[in-house]
Amino acid sequence: MIKGLRGQFPFDGTQFPPLLWQAQKPVSPADIAFIAAWIDDGCPETDDADSRVKSDNVVLTHDGAVLSRTTLRALARGDALHTVSKQHSSEISNAVQGLQVRKEVSTLSAQELSLLREALACMYTYDPHIFDERSFNYWARIHTDSCQHGWEQFLPWHRLYLYFFEQTLQDYDARITLPYWSWSDYADVNRKTYDTEQLDIGVLPDAYGCFLDNT
Repeated sequence: MIKGLRGQFPFDGTQFPPLLWQAQKPVSPADIAFIAAWIDDGCPETDDADSRVKSDNVVLTHDGAVLSRTTLRALARGDALHTVSKQHSSEISNAVQGLQVRKEVSTLSAQELSLLREALACMYTYDPHIFDERSFNYWARIHTDSCQHGWEQFLPWHRLYLYFFEQTLQDYDARITLPYWSWSDYADVNRKTYDTEQLDIGVLPDAYGCFLDNT
């Protein structure tokens, strides 16, 4: 984001115009420096954020844990692995007062994975009806026809898209949450197998593999 505000590549006009797009005037250097400092401080929500956040060595995370910046950078780069939760997502939901929790796909229990696949199979039964919001093809067509790439609406569009897709899955069973794939959890094996000259070669989580039933 800071590169975009400063008009640095790829936001220098070669691929994208500088941020903010359609703004009346560019963001001032002083404001950009303020935003960059705020990000470096761990994006505190208030000016009187915990003093531990202001330290150059530690960061207060959203769940109250204190991690070193070195650890956070290692997690972001995939040099370290995130803690694996063994709880069912509904159990986590109860622990955080009803909030839905999305788990990394490789940590889904057999029950959670089976439930997700049952919901998807149910959606497939509605595929002949292309305008039925319960069908998988309905959502696939939205992504094919209206997907936002290459500009600032990429992240908010996909966040909302996944939210409503998840709502459809939860119509089948309210316990379902849409899992995510953490690339960093497969960092070591991907470094050894991923070939940038052949972009279809890599490692996918087992849960994303194809499966067949007897129907």
